[in-house]
Amino acid sequence: MRIGRLLQTLRYIKPIQIVYQLRNRLFRTASLQKYKDGKGYNPRPLNLLPLPARKSVAGSDLQFDFLNLSATFPVKIDWNYNSYGKLWNYNLQYLDYINQEDISEEIRLSWILDLYSSLDSGILILEPYPASLRVMNMMRFFSMDGSRIQRLWEIKSLLHAELTYLNDHYEYHILGNHLLENAFAMLMASSYFQSKVWKSKASKILIRQLNEQILKDGAHFELSPMYHQIILFRVLEAISYLKHEDTLSKFLRDKAELMLGWLNQISFSNGEIPHFNDSSDGIAYTVKQLQDFAVSLNLKSKEYPLSNSGYRKFANEQFELITDVHGISPDYQPGHNHADHLSFVLYAGQKPFIIDPGTSTYNISDRRNWERSTKAHNTVTVNNQDQSDVWSGFRVGRRAVVKIIKENSSEVLASVQYKGIRHVRNFAISQASVSITDLVNSDADAVARYYLHPSVFVSSASDNQVNFTNGFNIEFENILEFKIEEYDFAEGFNKLQKAKVIEAFFKTTCKSTFFSS
Repeated sequence: MRIGRLLQTLRYIKPIQIVYQLRNRLFRTASLQKYKDGKGYNPRPLNLLPLPARKSVAGSDLQFDFLNLSATFPVKIDWNYNSYGKLWNYNLQYLDYINQEDISEEIRLSWILDLYSSLDSGILILEPYPASLRVMNMMRFFSMDGSRIQRLWEIKSLLHAELTYLNDHYEYHILGNHLLENAFAMLMASSYFQSKVWKSKASKILIRQLNEQILKDGAHFELSPMYHQIILFRVLEAISYLKHEDTLSKFLRDKAELMLGWLNQISFSNGEIPHFNDSSDGIAYTVKQLQDFAVSLNLKSKEYPLSNSGYRKFANEQFELITDVHGISPDYQPGHNHADHLSFVLYAGQKPFIIDPGTSTYNISDRRNWERSTKAHNTVTVNNQDQSDVWSGFRVGRRAVVKIIKENSSEVLASVQYKGIRHVRNFAISQASVSITDLVNSDADAVARYYLHPSVFVSSASDNQVNFTNGFNIEFENILEFKIEEYDFAEGFNKLQKAKVIEAFFKTTCKSTFFSS
């Protein structure tokens, strides 16, 4: 590891992150046994949002399917199973599947007891993030049928013990969406176990963090549309079980309406989201589902002009264009950011045309490095350099400087500067076309890439124009040449599909115009 890269990475983190990193490294996590207090508890079932049926991911034969990867355990579940990486194992630990009605209740209860046995013995290590999602799934499971927890009386003390652990292990070393998940879990627990102490702490964290993490235009500050959806659901879920007159409920309702407004604006007219940063389909509830949840809670969206999130959207009768004219955000937690400054996604005829190649893995690998790199996005790569130094799965060292130079209702002009390179890009939309003009500050080797959706194919090409099977075209000006290459589109986690990318090579400046036949 280069010392310079490490220092560039560490310079942005907050002191509290350093303190808690040191704490976590110096003090070994105890087993669940430590957090038992021997007291009796009488939880109160919660009034929760009814959720739509989701795809079954677990079977009574101990087959589990997460992230498009399947594993079957021969005798009992290996809660430490790590052959597919940490995220797959976390999905196993989340216990979301205990709410599957196609598996007998007896089997689901046995899985809960088995997992807690592993936590109790220390075979499975307690970790705040999977614990947060797990306990929320547990409280939902037992709230759907309050008699379940009476039949499984021993689980009350185990669940309470895990919450006691979580209350002492908020993820201040990470912050961001992790800290929100911790706080939402403890807020739900405070209602479930009727704990004023837990509620006071969780409420203070949620108010402080949501005020920081939800930007003025409604975006979650990690600028991943998928994580925005995830956090929005947590806000909506909390509103469903809090009393309407609760002060926190009023605060959350305001945040939910602001977040809904941003999501409505950043979505395409067919309800799909752009896959900027770490976004993928099949993980969060869809835009339509979140809108339906909001309606059931009597919430309305509040839409403010897209501003400090750094996204801009333009549309005419043929095209919908969403651009990313923002840098790394937030400085101290950039794990889900990509080096994709001045990139864009373009829909034509309400269907995907130029798309982000997507996210297929969080595992540290060549694929993860590529998916976060500049050359994996619809922007310009100069001298084969990444705009920002993305590395090791979730790290960012040196950061590019991104500025909006001017904008109006039909165009935005922005620049990105890094390592002596300055790239200026203008997005403009007219009544019938979209044009993108690029300018770099030196006689460098520049490549503008346009990643096609797998459903879009090249029908014909000439020296300066490419025509596509969807009835749309790209016309180039001032390029040296263009090439049509193949790439692997991430249809979801661990699910790749072949598609085409257009690479336009130029010196100093070029222009690309998208129009219909």
